[in-house]
Amino acid sequence: MSIFRHQSRHASLLICLVCTALVLVLHFFKFVPLRSAEFYTQDALTRYFGRRAPLHPDIVYLAIDRDSVQLDQFEPEEIAASPALSIMKQGWPWPRSVYALILERLVNADAKVVAMDLMFPTPREGDDEFRAALEKYHDRVVIGSNFVQGNRGKGEANTLQMPSETLVPATTPLDDRVGYVNFWPDVDDVIRRAYYTNTMAAIYGDAPEPGEQTYYSLVAGALRKSGNANAIPSAISHRIRFAGPPDTFRPKSVCDIFDARKWASAEYGNGRFFKGKIVLLGPEGNFLKDTVRTPFGSMPGPEMHLNALNAALGDEFIRETSETVNCLLIILGGVIAWLLCVNFSAPLLRFALIGLAVLLWLAVAQILVNPAAFFIFTFNPLVGLCSSGICTLSWDFFIERQEKARIRGKFERYVSKQVVKEIIDNPQSYVNTLGGTRKPIAVLFTDLRGFTSMTEEATDYHAFVSQLNEYFDVMVEPIIANHGCLDKFIGDAIMAVWGNIQSRGAAQDVRDAVLAALRMRESLPRLNEQWAAVGKSPYKMGIGINYGDAIVGDLGSKKHQMNFTAIGDIVNLASRIEGVTKEYSVDLLLGEDAAKLVEEFFYLQVAGMVQVKGRKQPAKLYYVIGERIGTPDRKLVEYMRVYEEGISLYTQGKFAEAGEQFRMALLLHPPDKLAGVYIERCAIMEKEPLPEDWDGVFVMTKK
Repeated sequence: MSIFRHQSRHASLLICLVCTALVLVLHFFKFVPLRSAEFYTQDALTRYFGRRAPLHPDIVYLAIDRDSVQLDQFEPEEIAASPALSIMKQGWPWPRSVYALILERLVNADAKVVAMDLMFPTPREGDDEFRAALEKYHDRVVIGSNFVQGNRGKGEANTLQMPSETLVPATTPLDDRVGYVNFWPDVDDVIRRAYYTNTMAAIYGDAPEPGEQTYYSLVAGALRKSGNANAIPSAISHRIRFAGPPDTFRPKSVCDIFDARKWASAEYGNGRFFKGKIVLLGPEGNFLKDTVRTPFGSMPGPEMHLNALNAALGDEFIRETSETVNCLLIILGGVIAWLLCVNFSAPLLRFALIGLAVLLWLAVAQILVNPAAFFIFTFNPLVGLCSSGICTLSWDFFIERQEKARIRGKFERYVSKQVVKEIIDNPQSYVNTLGGTRKPIAVLFTDLRGFTSMTEEATDYHAFVSQLNEYFDVMVEPIIANHGCLDKFIGDAIMAVWGNIQSRGAAQDVRDAVLAALRMRESLPRLNEQWAAVGKSPYKMGIGINYGDAIVGDLGSKKHQMNFTAIGDIVNLASRIEGVTKEYSVDLLLGEDAAKLVEEFFYLQVAGMVQVKGRKQPAKLYYVIGERIGTPDRKLVEYMRVYEEGISLYTQGKFAEAGEQFRMALLLHPPDKLAGVYIERCAIMEKEPLPEDWDGVFVMTKK
């Protein structure tokens, strides 16, 4: 395994450890946003995918609703005929004698217990009647009290706000007709737990003291008096499974029990409906502004009591993992992330696997919370998993980019930038090319004139190599700038290719090659001027360009060194074309196929038909005068016309006439060296008999 891979494993382990440790620390210090997010995740699982607690048949919700307060549905004579309705008609809040009548009505209907989710903190009208009913039905009724939590830092103690002593006297231990109505929320102010029993110490978050008085909630009091004391959990608080969102418990209006027709109807059956039931009396909806936040949204206080009662009777409690297990689960999340990071290097696959791990974790949590009634710690471990996974993924991406940049910079000193880019960015594509493929390419060869002599005459080898490298630096730039691929250096020669890795189209590839050659032609005189100023010898070069099909692939020794290059006849011909430039005293020649593709972009003139060494078929070569830019130069166009006529006459063997045309062309365009070459050839050929097989082809005897 590579050093980079080992380093990546170590870095991944360190990152996972740091991320996991950070989540553990935040969890240990009860970081509120994380705890709130944990609760929100669990709420979402129960709200959208969780099982609901079935409604227990022995629970009845008797509501103080608007109908009970307004009584608009009753005729005046119906109200007058009912003592309870007559008192209720006096307006809200009712005289407390109404509650005595309600209690009497329900107990006479054989309700097991009546739990009143109401506070009676101060004396009011009707207390005598209500107190008498509370005493008479002592074992069948529970009314509300309220814990007021003090601020320990300010020396304030917890207090229990009791009903008025005109109803229930203050006693120790607390009268069992009184139960507290409090629900204590989690850190995000959402109520998920029912506190069936409590102590003053526990309210502060402390352990109960020995012999400390235990207080029972309104629901616990109802359970005790209904014969279901065994349903009260032993622990102080329990996570309950809700029966559903608000309005799941359908209320009966309290005024119905005093409506003679409804009371006698099949619905109520003269009170049989309440037989053996636990009746909770409380305000409906937001009638008394008594609402709490729950996993199902805002819920009226009485419905929260109903859910607590329903959960106890149906044993619908949800257990939770301990703090020790929670910490282990956070660590497990980090371990899973690390295992994914070290075993799967592909970024997209790793990212997908992290997402799959999250989904599986949520699926397990969902499975456990439904049939097993068990909540496993979910959000915080997933934070550890995702943060570890994403941070290691980001780190690997950063290191990979750095490694690519390092490799790219190193390779580009020896290999073409395009080849390096293909190796690093598209390794699979590059590997597929290694077996060899045939494709059309443009090839450029350059060579220095008299380089062998310069090598033999050199005395300062360091300066000689430095000058040559400076030449290469300047010559390679136009190749890269014009989308070329530097294939190799061959001594003083340069080979460049267009279209071997990425092609911009046949014409554009050749055009890019010619533009690169023209920029090289322009750069060399400037270099020579700089060298002359410091006493260095000038360079002269020739350039040959050809286009056609070649075999492209990786060649060399598999054990030692491979070279991504192109081979074939068109490559060899390009090298030979460069050699022809010496015979014609020019610096840039194109093969015929290349010339046809770019003749609309450049001024081209026929150099001649040449049979290069090692090739039987002659090649028609073209000299590049320059780029076609703007309005055509009339003088240059006239020169080319005269020159073309000279070439035609030369090919026909009319050397005297041809020589005259070339001399005219030379007058029109003095820099033209091709015309000078042909003037010399015509002068020689005029003195000799015309060969029988004359076709104007110049046969090269050397490369």
